[in-house]
Amino acid sequence: MRMKLLVLATVIAAAGATGPVRAAATTHHPHVSATAQPPRVTAVKVTRRTPHRLSFSARVNPEGLATTAKLIAKYHHRTVGGATRFAGSGTTATTLHFTITHLHAHRTFRVRVSATNSAGTTHSAVIRARTRPLP
Repeated sequence: MRMKLLVLATVIAAAGATGPVRAAATTHHPHVSATAQPPRVTAVKVTRRTPHRLSFSARVNPEGLATTAKLIAKYHHRTVGGATRFAGSGTTATTLHFTITHLHAHRTFRVRVSATNSAGTTHSAVIRARTRPLP
């Protein structure tokens, strides 16, 4: 690391730059490669609806890094439910299943899945899901 900083400082000095040398440009995080990508979230859909429960599936590609995915459901800007799943650390998309219970019947909720790994966070599009009315 010192050699990289010395070389960088020498190149900057030779170019006539003044001021402090920023080492951040050459800092390498030991757990994240330069090509690491945030996860991808696709195909969020409702798989089951009852008066008090909604189930969903989502496709998440961890992009080779340990990834967690979280589903959040909101009703009128208030969070009413959520679930977290481990998506693995593979390089292909996997299907995750989420279920939120104790919901009110015949209401529309806004739902989003967020996936996070050490390279960043990705959010799905917001979908709307409606619980069934009471029988």
